[in-house]
Amino acid sequence: MKKKLILLPLIALCLTGCGIEKEYKMTIKSDIIAAKTKINDNEVSLLHCTRSLSAYNYYIAVDADEYDEEINELTAKHTNKETKYIIIVDGKSKTVSDHGYKFISWEN
Repeated sequence: MKKKLILLPLIALCLTGCGIEKEYKMTIKSDIIAAKTKINDNEVSLLHCTRSLSAYNYYIAVDADEYDEEINELTAKHTNKETKYIIIVDGKSKTVSDHGYKFISWEN
């Protein structure tokens, strides 16, 4: 009986949170930043973003042609695939990350 009582909360936890890609609103902190992926040197456009209650800086890959400077937020989903990028800051290369977040849509 005790084993069943322990298993039920674990099953409920997995059903509600495990493997589900959640979406989050992020505040845009910069204009488009030119970057390259760290693994294969592909050129990408990034936006430096923050998320409430998080200390991380997120660098989210976006389509530069769709970006409008009037937009202050975007929606991104959390995945299990983190991508690292190389940007140039003050003449020096710096590695940044999306921490597993991928662009979904623009917010107004």
